[in-house]
Amino acid sequence: MHKLCPLQGLIPRATSLAQLGGSFFLAFLPAVLVISLLFSAIYFVYGQDFIHGGDHLRSAPPPYLDPFDLLDAPTVDPMVPLRR
Repeated sequence: MHKLCPLQGLIPRATSLAQLGGSFFLAFLPAVLVISLLFSAIYFVYGQDFIHGGDHLRSAPPPYLDPFDLLDAPTVDPMVPLRR
């Protein structure tokens, strides 16, 4: 193979890159385990009250406010010009 071929050494570089990328997440494994155990412990203590979909709440969405009405309202700040 010619010395200037860009594919020369592709397999060893790809192998080392895959090993590096695969081992990168091993550093976060203790944090993932701690968070999982903490989440499981809280769920074990509180049960269904810890996770809910909000189905039992009977609240309405906030009322719609027309943005142009808000722009036309007078302001209390004299430095903000009114749109007329």
